[in-house]
Amino acid sequence: VGTLAPRKNVTGLLDAYELLLSSQKDVPDLVMVGTNPDELELRTRLQRPSLTGRVRCPGYVDSSTLKALYTDALVLVMPSFDEGFGLPVLEAMTIGVPVVSSNRGALPEVLGKAGLFIDPLNAVDLADTINRILTDSALMMQCIASGIEQARLFTWQASAEALCAAYQKAIAVRNSKCSRKTTI
Repeated sequence: VGTLAPRKNVTGLLDAYELLLSSQKDVPDLVMVGTNPDELELRTRLQRPSLTGRVRCPGYVDSSTLKALYTDALVLVMPSFDEGFGLPVLEAMTIGVPVVSSNRGALPEVLGKAGLFIDPLNAVDLADTINRILTDSALMMQCIASGIEQARLFTWQASAEALCAAYQKAIAVRNSKCSRKTTI
């Protein structure tokens, strides 16, 4: 979900998805929201026989369509090399969608212990982890329940309080530095 720049690791996701398709039956389709295959030079890749008709790229969608896609999802996969926050992870957890995420950037903080982590450079690990969450209903239910709880930590009120605390700390540090200066 979102702008799928190289840091989003779309190639790694497609590698893992192809591995999953080659080893498992009943794999759900992959939906990459926000993706324009022409922009990402993925058109040729998506025309491979193993991926044809299995990967959908609806482009950017409105909020009601996005919510419907989350609601229908069996898992959100976020194999990014780096994320500043990872809003799709939070959105998925809020709706009760289990998450498989890379162990990079801000994603571990956002996901906490509520989902499964992978090394984004390891397509085999990613495919295996997606398969685990799709085939282990107890694990899936645990991730859903933990995700809903984890998502409750990220409220607008908590965000505003954290921002206010950061500004207060920055002001205090600046004031302490200014009070130590002497004039000659």
